[in-house]
Amino acid sequence: MHREVHHDYRTRKGIENTERTVGIQRIPVRSSLRPQALGISGISANVHSWTTKANDFHKGAQIDLLIDRTDSCINICEIKFNSEEFSIDKKYDTELSSKISIFKEVSKTRKNVFLTMITANGLKRNQYSSRVAAEIDAEKLFL
Repeated sequence: MHREVHHDYRTRKGIENTERTVGIQRIPVRSSLRPQALGISGISANVHSWTTKANDFHKGAQIDLLIDRTDSCINICEIKFNSEEFSIDKKYDTELSSKISIFKEVSKTRKNVFLTMITANGLKRNQYSSRVAAEIDAEKLFL
């Protein structure tokens, strides 16, 4: 059974949800996520998606996969399934910047936040890809 995760980061509601639709695939996140692909195999983490609705102060945001680690770090993961390398353009770069800012504002986190791209066919290097802290092949992360 698939359940969409809508998570209030501050209250941790939604952590119990175990499945997330990613692209056209259904992935049971807790049972199939391979933290060693992120280089965090010895670190405990809560894994979920995150959503906040628009209000008078921001336009709202949705994060595909949020890895909240016990080492005071959070990986904000964007998941892209393309037939070729995924390329970040100016518009998407602005969207990413906004999404990260909104997450920090709403969650009031003091943790280090890292943008991670999970892709099927890699990330094309360009002037906008420098904000990405880590790039992971989806097959290596979810098998």
